[in-house]
Amino acid sequence: MPFERLVALTISDEQGYQSYRDGMTPLLNAAGADFRFDFIVSKVLKTAGDTEINRVFLIRFPNRATRERFFSDPAYLAIRTRYYGPSVKTATVIAEYEVSETGDARGTAVAFLALIASGQVDEAYEKYIDMTGVHHNAHFPAGFSELREAMKESQVTFPNKVLTIKRVLAEGDIVAVHSHVVLTPGELELATLHMFRFNAGKIVEMWDIAQQIDFDSPNKAGMF
Repeated sequence: MPFERLVALTISDEQGYQSYRDGMTPLLNAAGADFRFDFIVSKVLKTAGDTEINRVFLIRFPNRATRERFFSDPAYLAIRTRYYGPSVKTATVIAEYEVSETGDARGTAVAFLALIASGQVDEAYEKYIDMTGVHHNAHFPAGFSELREAMKESQVTFPNKVLTIKRVLAEGDIVAVHSHVVLTPGELELATLHMFRFNAGKIVEMWDIAQQIDFDSPNKAGMF
């Protein structure tokens, strides 16, 4: 889950601080992080104490662990020691927090399944799957590479499958999608539940459960 850090500084040496930024920004970007907002402040109305503030910025990291690795990286620490200390009088961490990706993750889960159902399996995996992740389908060997090949074989067997999304639920980094999958109309249809765990916008873990629809079921409420 993305992790953001909002910081206010009192910069005493603009040139020295710019040298710090020039040195650390490539390392920050290499870690998958960036400055989302960056302000030079001309007037401060209120602070927690008597601290002066003339710079405010927001950094987004892919997750909390990346933030911790970045700030303990010897290459970063060398740049910080050389430029940051002499150029920054005070630093205040206003807030640190994890950012929910629930909205984006819901859309990603639906887009992934739609591509799979339309036969665009390779594109779906390239866009939305972290191939180092895991799946829990008991019918295939571990690893997303194996599951991808199984999905491609399914497309050959059922080239006209139709997927209809019924419900999408999300909590934290988990998204669940309840669907109606038609493999052979009126003959082989499934009620499916796919669960996805996300990290940094990619699917890193997946569970899938399917139940064949019984057209003579005594339950007239149906499966959806």
